[in-house]
Amino acid sequence: MGTPLDLSFVFGLQNYLKEKKELFYERRSPRTSSDIDMKMSVMEQVEKKDVLLSYPYESMKPFLKLLDEAAQDESVVSIKMTLYRVVEERSAS
Repeated sequence: MGTPLDLSFVFGLQNYLKEKKELFYERRSPRTSSDIDMKMSVMEQVEKKDVLLSYPYESMKPFLKLLDEAAQDESVVSIKMTLYRVVEERSAS
């Protein structure tokens, strides 16, 4: 086969089996990172020390706040990022 394996059927299978709760792990919510104080500037905190956030295990709020701060900062010339393993968003059931 010349193309990568198409796993899109997995979402359909998951929806088909959603009534069988025993087949699925308990849904988890992202936790708030203890390395970031959301009351302070995220940019200033990152300038003081490196911070590693692990998604989807930790909340995206610090990252989104960082992007917002960078967008508002006149000294920021560009914002570059790599999206890795972007998947379909599923609604909480």
